[in-house]
Amino acid sequence: MKKYLLPSALILVGFLGFALAQNITKSVQLSQFPNGPIGMDGSNNVYFPAHVLNNGPSATVSAVAGTATVVGTDFAGKITGGSAATSTVSLLFSHAYVSPICLLTVQNPATSPLAYSVVTTGINITSAMGAAIANYICSGQS
Repeated sequence: MKKYLLPSALILVGFLGFALAQNITKSVQLSQFPNGPIGMDGSNNVYFPAHVLNNGPSATVSAVAGTATVVGTDFAGKITGGSAATSTVSLLFSHAYVSPICLLTVQNPATSPLAYSVVTTGINITSAMGAAIANYICSGQS
């Protein structure tokens, strides 16, 4: 019985050291069953059966001239120019991204495409927005 005590203790210490070396702060518990709420395949691709929702803090918007409004978060939303007098507009994220990637599209087809630039703190629409309605989606490191 005593001859198994030292190897067992060494194995236990080895596993304890491995467990303490983990640096995971958050995770999603995935089920072994393929019909769970979130799917994952062998290549670590994740599948969502429905919509991906983001209930993060609201983004804000400011216009150089005229008015503009935003309904959305740092992840996605809709910017509405207030009038034909609305000039350049800045969308301000509630939390800055390290390296954001954003896509902005114009919803009303009568409006010409909008020129914009993406910075860590938001999206700057550099052409006159007028009464355009623009949709955006952003992702990246935060």
